Amino acid sequence: MFGERLAELRKLNDDTQQILADKIGFSVWAVRAWEQEKNLPPSDALLAICKLYGTSADYLLGLTDNRAHENTPLAEL
Repeated sequence: MFGERLAELRKLNDDTQQILADKIGFSVWAVRAWEQEKNLPPSDALLAICKLYGTSADYLLGLTDNRAHENTPLAEL
């Protein structure tokens, strides 16, 4: 699921795998491996992807279907 969602967000933003790799400071080979679900990105890459595309790790990891990142006040948790 992670790979599918990453590829979807990347394409929605008109980024190639190389452009995404350059934007987050990782190799294109790493991005390809993530999209092919050969492995998951390290936490710093996951955070960079979330910030870049305005989404949450929960969405990328398949824990929610809500693509938009929402800040939930701590009082509501």
